[in-house]
Amino acid sequence: MAKNFVVYVNENKKEALEILDLVRKKSPDFAYKETSNPSSASLAFSIGGDGTVLRAARDLAGLGIPLVHINTGTLGFLGSDYGDMDSYVSRIFKGNFHTEDRMMIRAVYNDKEYIALNDIVIKNGSCARVIELGLEIDGESVADIKGDGVIISTPTGSTAYSLAAGGPVSEPSLELIILTPLNPHSLSFRPILLDLERIINVKILSSGEGVILTADGQVSTPLDPSGEILVSIYESRLKLAQSDRSFFSVLSDKMGWGT
Repeated sequence: MAKNFVVYVNENKKEALEILDLVRKKSPDFAYKETSNPSSASLAFSIGGDGTVLRAARDLAGLGIPLVHINTGTLGFLGSDYGDMDSYVSRIFKGNFHTEDRMMIRAVYNDKEYIALNDIVIKNGSCARVIELGLEIDGESVADIKGDGVIISTPTGSTAYSLAAGGPVSEPSLELIILTPLNPHSLSFRPILLDLERIINVKILSSGEGVILTADGQVSTPLDPSGEILVSIYESRLKLAQSDRSFFSVLSDKMGWGT
C-alpha cells in the first residue's frame, strides 16, 4: 500500500516553494496528496513561518499524523534544525526523526468547536475599549476581568501572544494551561498557571458588541453579549518533529539572550 504525504506551504515565499519542489523530488516511496484530504496521509510537512505550521496543526488535529515543520519565517520556535536541506528531507522520508506530543486547546461557543496549538484569545475587536469578562474555573467564580481580554494558551503557545502580554515561558512538555490577562485594569491580576484538567468558562459581561474569539490568531468569530465560552485541553496531541537541540538552546537563540 502506497504511503501518502501532505504539504502545507506558504506560497508567497520563494524559499518555501523551492523547498516544496525538493520535497516532492525526494519522496520516491510516498505519494503527494492535497491538503484537502490529510486523513489519508502518513506524514505531513509545513513549509513557511509560524502561521503555516499553526494552520497545519489545526488541520491535523486528532489524526495522529507526524508533522515536520521547515521554517522559512522570522522567529520560528516550532521548526526543526535541518542543516543541509537535501539530506534532511531524505532522512525524514526514511523515518529518521523523532516527534514530541504537543498539547492542543479547544474552545466551544454556541456548539461550535475551535481548536488551537498556541492559544485561544477572547478580546475586544476593532474598537479600543475596555471589556469585562467573568472567569470561572471548574464552575467556581474566580474573577471579573476588566481590560482588553484574556489569552488562554498551551505550553507551546507560551512563547507567542501570551509572552508578549507578560505571560511566563513554559517548557512545551509541561502539562498545564496558561491564562494571561490582556492589559487588565487592575495591577493585582496576574497570569495564572492551571492544571491541564481544568475547565475554564469565560462569560461576556460587557454590554454591546465588539468582543471576538480567535484560535491561533487565524480563525475568529464574533461573540454575543452575555455569551459563554468553555475552554479546555483538546483530547488529542499533535505529533511534532523535533530537532536535536534542547528547548533552552532554541529559546536562548530565538530570544537573543546572548549565551
